[in-house]
Amino acid sequence: MKFKKILLVSLVFISLINGILWMSVDVGAVTYEFELDEDDSFTWEVTEVNPHQFEKVFGFEPNFEKNDENKYTIQRIDDTADGWSLTIEFWDFKIDKDDNGTIIYENVPDSPGDYDENIFIPTPVNDFLAAAGDSLSTKYSVDGATVERTETDYTMTKEYDQRGVLISEEYVDDDGIVLVRVEGLFRVIPSGNIEVVLGFIALAITGIIIVLIKKNKLLIKNSSIS
Repeated sequence: MKFKKILLVSLVFISLINGILWMSVDVGAVTYEFELDEDDSFTWEVTEVNPHQFEKVFGFEPNFEKNDENKYTIQRIDDTADGWSLTIEFWDFKIDKDDNGTIIYENVPDSPGDYDENIFIPTPVNDFLAAAGDSLSTKYSVDGATVERTETDYTMTKEYDQRGVLISEEYVDDDGIVLVRVEGLFRVIPSGNIEVVLGFIALAITGIIIVLIKKNKLLIKNSSIS
């Protein structure tokens, strides 16, 4: 009886996962949404920086050092004709986070054709960036939730999470030297990978069911022998 209950619960769970995976498949025109809320805060940290090489490539010294942080807090979100307008309290790298930040404004486009290396983008992220890639110049390439721009002497890479938040930004020169890398201190599963994770969970549960069935058969067989 216990085996039957486990089997039933496992089958129901797999069915739910399959339903989620099916719903994540694009079945028509995509509607882009902005998933963040007012009072959401995001902090990014400089995890790598090469000041000498940075100045050599960009022509000026970086105004940050390793482990420096900057911070965004969304104070207000307004719908606009072409997306969303964000009012943000911003703390730059050298500003004490206990002090008041500076008020800045960010626009989040709802059209992939208006993508401009934004810090925040709409969801579903992979669909938005894939469509954006069709209108970007040949300097750009898009792979899932990652955007890459290649210049003469460096390459920029931006990665977004499933909410449409920039989680990392990196500049690497043509010799492969990291000029600067900034990472969010709020990293979550990147967009698109959730389907992969759910798929692996379903496979794992299927494997468990197979083991349980074999074990149950073995117990029945041994019981009948004895």
